[in-house]
Amino acid sequence: TRGLRRRCIAQLGCDMDRTYFDLPRLRVVPSDNFLTSGVSYAYKAHRDTWYAHPRQLLNFWIPVFPVVGQNTMSMFVGYFDKPVDNASEVFDYDDWVANSRFAAARQVKAENRPHPVPRQAIDTHSEIRIAGGMGDAMLFSTCHLHATAPNTSGVTRFSTDLRTVNLDDILGGKGPAN
Repeated sequence: TRGLRRRCIAQLGCDMDRTYFDLPRLRVVPSDNFLTSGVSYAYKAHRDTWYAHPRQLLNFWIPVFPVVGQNTMSMFVGYFDKPVDNASEVFDYDDWVANSRFAAARQVKAENRPHPVPRQAIDTHSEIRIAGGMGDAMLFSTCHLHATAPNTSGVTRFSTDLRTVNLDDILGGKGPAN
């Protein structure tokens, strides 16, 4: 998959000597609250920067099978340039990598791993859900407020993320405000 990802990024016109990408991760979101913790954690509204990702990171979210409004992800477009009070200051990335990431398989009934969640109510009036076909990609800044939409479609959602960052953007301090 690494070679396929590399070719995909190159076809998008990215400079392969300056663009870095994460390993692919398959996300599985069962329908009707079957499993919302652990490996299928239903992420609350968050920005990936709260999980220690750089501001310059771009996410290509790609459904493996077609998605509809009832099994896609939520984007809160009204919050693009609005701060959200959150618990990111207590999130420890090193501890997450060493302990919490691999504990996902044991989180079946409830989610007990520490997540940097909002400390304020999120106004859902600006929530949008983008449907798409198999292999379509939704590109967004990981500074965007987003969440796992509740899957009420009756069909398990499979998706993957392709995360990229350009070294020149990091060195130049480019990217949305934190």
